Amino acid sequence: MTSSDSKLPDEYPSDAEIPHNSGRLRVTIEIAVAALILVGIYFMFAPEEQINLEPPLKESQIDPIIRAQIDSANQPEHPVSNKVVDPVESEIDTSPNPTVPDTPTDRVLKEGEAARTLISRLRSKESTFSSDQIVDQAIAFQQQGHLTDAYLLLFYAAREGDGPAAFALGSMHDPNHFVEGNSLLDNPDAYQAHKWYLVAAEKDITAAQKRLQVLHSTTEEQAKTGDLAAQRLLLNWQ
Repeated sequence: MTSSDSKLPDEYPSDAEIPHNSGRLRVTIEIAVAALILVGIYFMFAPEEQINLEPPLKESQIDPIIRAQIDSANQPEHPVSNKVVDPVESEIDTSPNPTVPDTPTDRVLKEGEAARTLISRLRSKESTFSSDQIVDQAIAFQQQGHLTDAYLLLFYAAREGDGPAAFALGSMHDPNHFVEGNSLLDNPDAYQAHKWYLVAAEKDITAAQKRLQVLHSTTEEQAKTGDLAAQRLLLNWQ
């Protein structure tokens, strides 16, 4: 018969803590495993970054219309004069030859305005021009010195799929047929020439296909000299 002092206790504190600590460790391990699985899934399905190794576009490869808009936006605004003008004096023209307000019949059209007006009429079907008439009108604009109007009209017609207009636009850009001072462009652009010659060739303009062959040969020669723009064009040649 044992004494009361030798009786074992019902619970041992050290044994009670073991299951508790084991459960906490298991939860920690499960969280770590779940995190590793999520990281693995992310790297498995995450899109790969694509590095653009193509050389930057030259200024000549930017569309002249867009380039004109950029140049216009970059022009500094006219400084505002701090001079206070008398409202009465401002209504009186004291110059030796008073100017006459512009009227719709005698005012000078702004550069490009004539082409935009004509394009608006063509879009609304108020006017109809054949392919030859569009090219003839563009030539007339050029002869009058309205290079912006000529380019805008040809660009509109070529974008609408007009073969002769696309051929004329390609000729403007073609380094082999570039005429300085007869175009809105400062420099020829083989990339744009290739683009518009393709449109013309698709419209069965035989001369456009011949121009493409010559342009391809010229571009190959330039690419051999290390011209990055020529090398890029050959990669995208169709």
